Amino acid sequence: MLPLRVYNPSFGLPIINSVLLAANLMVFFYLIASPENEASALILKYGAVPKKVWQGENLSSLLTATFVHDVNRIPHIILNMLTLAIFGGNLEAALGHFRYLVFYLLGGLIATLTHVVIWHGQSAAMIGASGAISAVMGAYLVIYPRRTVLFFTPFLGLMRQPALVYMFIWFAVQIVYGYVRLKQGEGGSVAWFAHLGGFVAGIALIRPLQMLAFHSSSPKARAVAPARVSQDRETIL
Repeated sequence: MLPLRVYNPSFGLPIINSVLLAANLMVFFYLIASPENEASALILKYGAVPKKVWQGENLSSLLTATFVHDVNRIPHIILNMLTLAIFGGNLEAALGHFRYLVFYLLGGLIATLTHVVIWHGQSAAMIGASGAISAVMGAYLVIYPRRTVLFFTPFLGLMRQPALVYMFIWFAVQIVYGYVRLKQGEGGSVAWFAHLGGFVAGIALIRPLQMLAFHSSSPKARAVAPARVSQDRETIL
């Protein structure tokens, strides 16, 4: 499934989302420009190796793995960055810059940790922003379940459906493939459980962070917020 657009106007400049996009792309192009042996060493250093993390080693990789992508899988980073660009801006507007950054990093950490717990005996490094982006998608579902998403599917072509439908289909795919991998006893090349862990984390984290954002805002901003939410809900999908 390839998201192409959300019909949901955003307020403010998505500074943090733009920085996250730039950081991922910079790391990716740096790895492309590096000699193959150096790139492989960096992936092992900054990627999350479940067996090592499970033993208490290289714990920082729970976060750093989120910013590293496989240079041999260009479609993967394109899909990740496109998805982040489409859904992240609205979420940053809802949370504010700092809380959005905290949310993104927490979502990525929980997603990576989920993969580590499930596959704690494996020595293959887990890399990619998919887990953190899955958290963004989970939060988007909570806040904007009825917003229309334009997306492409291999079998049905272009579709315009509420975010609730899009996320349900996406989540079902992750469960099916995750279950298959679990039955086979191997993680494979896609961290399905990181996706699931990130998505659930996004659902769980978004409301508490929204409440923090609301209570820390000025009285004037709090007075305006309900009106903005009401107006947003009435936008034609």
